[in-house]
Amino acid sequence: VRAGLWPTISATGSAQQNMELATTFLPGEIVGQPGEVVPTQLGQEYAYNAGVVMQKDFTATQSVQRQMSKQNRQVVAAQHDLYEQNLRQQIASYYFTALVSQQALGLAQQDLALADSVAALTAEKLNQGAADRLALNQAEMNRNSVRQTLNSQEQALDQSLRNLAWLMGVPDSVALQMAPQSELAGSLPLHPSLGTDAGLKVYEAQRESAALEVRNQQSRYLPTLSGQVYYGLQQFGNERGVDFGNDAWTDYQYATLSLSIPLFSG
Repeated sequence: VRAGLWPTISATGSAQQNMELATTFLPGEIVGQPGEVVPTQLGQEYAYNAGVVMQKDFTATQSVQRQMSKQNRQVVAAQHDLYEQNLRQQIASYYFTALVSQQALGLAQQDLALADSVAALTAEKLNQGAADRLALNQAEMNRNSVRQTLNSQEQALDQSLRNLAWLMGVPDSVALQMAPQSELAGSLPLHPSLGTDAGLKVYEAQRESAALEVRNQQSRYLPTLSGQVYYGLQQFGNERGVDFGNDAWTDYQYATLSLSIPLFSG
C-alpha cells in the first residue's frame, strides 16, 4: 500500500510498421497544383521509439487502502492484547483453583487425622467392651470416605499445577509446588480497577475495518486522475532495421493529464 505513494517508472520500446500511411488533404498550392485539394500520404513506413515513462494515479481507493493497512495493524494489536488477557485469566483461574485445592487438601488431611483417631479409639473401646462392631464399622467407613476426599483434592491440586505449568511454558521435567498458606497470606495484590476488556477493543477495531472495507468498495466508483510523463527518442525510416547512430534519433517528450470517470463496470 505504501508503494502507491510513489509513481511508477518503466522503460518502454516499440517498433511500428505503417502498412498504409494516413491520407491528408493539402492545398494544391503546396505541390504546384493551385486551386485544387490534393490527397497526400505523409510519413514513413517504419517508426521506432525508446524511452522512459513515469506515471502516477491519484485515486480515492489508494487513500482508503492506506487507512485499511493501518487499521489492520490495530486489529492485530488488539487481538494480541485479547490473547494476553485470556492467557492471564486462564493462569489466574488455575492458580486460584490450586489455592482452593491446597486449602481443601489441608482440611482433608486434618479430617483424616481426626478420622484415624476416632477409628483407633473406637477399636480400643470395642476391645474393652465399651463399643460394638457397628460403631467400629461406621468409624472405618468415615475414615475411608475422608481418605477418598483427600485423594480427590490431591488429584485436583496436581491437575491445576499441571495446567499452570503448561500455560506458562514450564518444562515437564520441572514440577511446580504451591507455597505454604502462611507465606501466601497478604502476598496477592489487589486491583480494584479491572480496566477495559480487550475483547471490546477487538470488536471496535474490526468494526472500523468493516467500515473501511465499505468505503473501499464505494471508492471504486469515484473518478481517477492520472498524470504521465514520457522522455524518449524516436526514429523513422522507409527501410526495416534500427540505426543506432546518434544522428538517427530525435528527441520525443510529452506530458499528459487524464481524468477517468467509471460509468459501467458490469
